[in-house]
Amino acid sequence: MTFAGYICLLIDYFLLAYYDWHFTASNNPDKEGIPRCIWFVVAVLHAASHHLDGMDGKQARRTGSGSPLGELMDHGIDSNCMWMLPVTLMSVFGSDPGTDGIAMQYAPLLLLSLTFNFWVSHWEKYNTGVLYLPGCSISPRLAWF
Repeated sequence: MTFAGYICLLIDYFLLAYYDWHFTASNNPDKEGIPRCIWFVVAVLHAASHHLDGMDGKQARRTGSGSPLGELMDHGIDSNCMWMLPVTLMSVFGSDPGTDGIAMQYAPLLLLSLTFNFWVSHWEKYNTGVLYLPGCSISPRLAWF
């Protein structure tokens, strides 16, 4: 399930990269924006990726098939997905100078802030043996649907 969620995020990334390579389509009135159907597909795939990522650990624990290798794969794919969230945000908010979007010089800062939180939580797990993620449960995600 983790890999299927990863594929969903990759499709998201490539769709947005195809329609908005320079992150300017959402706030540039002179340029044709990203079609609404693409935003819908991106939203559905993004939600599906989070659902699939959240379900795999619970399924493995329920069936007794969880393993350190599965956990390593899950967290490895999660860490690889960390750069895709800022890219999506840049495409949503836009990056034209002089507009209300996010300036491109802040993109690395956005990426580092998200990645730093990921690293710190996993460093804590390494030292304590417990990965504590407050408020992260599968039930609120399922309530969306």
